Amino acid sequence: MTENMCVERILAAVAKAGSSEYAHHCGATLDEVAALLAEGATEEAGWAIIIHANLHQDDRRRLIRVLPMLVSNRYWFGHLGLAQPQIARWCEANGDWAKTMRACASRPPRLAGLISAQASQIANHAA
Repeated sequence: MTENMCVERILAAVAKAGSSEYAHHCGATLDEVAALLAEGATEEAGWAIIIHANLHQDDRRRLIRVLPMLVSNRYWFGHLGLAQPQIARWCEANGDWAKTMRACASRPPRLAGLISAQASQIANHAA
């Protein structure tokens, strides 16, 4: 995916904020973040959150709150193919993982690095 295509996708999702097609004001952006994570585009997913939250500040909390679940389901499980039991065991053993991830959400390059590092820990946790 080219950078321009990614930016266009993110902006199109953000433009749908408040659409009646979604249960939440930020629903289109949540869908796009999930799609980006499923494609392995972790930094781009972070930028989607930043862009949306800067334009629609009331959505920031929801976007940040669901980020760990989206990463777990769409990136670790969906994109990387890590086993759900393996992910669950690691999450249980690392109780602050979601809080740590949320704290990085405003810095997409750092977020991407953290998500990757956590994925490596999950893969090694079962080994």
